[in-house]
Amino acid sequence: MIENTYDLLRNGVVVGRVQREWGGEWSWDIYTEPKERGWAGTMTEALHDARNALGLRHIAAP
Repeated sequence: MIENTYDLLRNGVVVGRVQREWGGEWSWDIYTEPKERGWAGTMTEALHDARNALGLRHIAAP
């Protein structure tokens, strides 16, 4: 069961997603090539990992 879902946008196009899974774990998925997937303990960590995978390291976290 997914509790919270946040789409990652680049130029108005969904390129990935960060979501909170049942039980409190956070997962992230990148839809563009190369496709990647990962897990994290917190939303902030999941967002940072997903941004790093997308090459968006210079964008500040919310």
